[in-house]
Amino acid sequence: MNAQEYLDHLIDQHIYGGKRFAPIDETIAPMLAAANLLVQLQDIAIPPEFAHHLEVSLRACIHNLSRQ
Repeated sequence: MNAQEYLDHLIDQHIYGGKRFAPIDETIAPMLAAANLLVQLQDIAIPPEFAHHLEVSLRACIHNLSRQ
């Protein structure tokens, strides 16, 4: 099972039963932690003005980093 299939499996388990599984190995564990964090972040209500300001700031930072 590759990382994408495993993540899909975890999402299905979350939706259909809320069960959590231990990571298969050390290479997948960080991806699962990031996916879990993203699921939690999606539950946070962000005001549109703040989201726009954050997007503009991130784009400026990325643009500046790409120049270096």
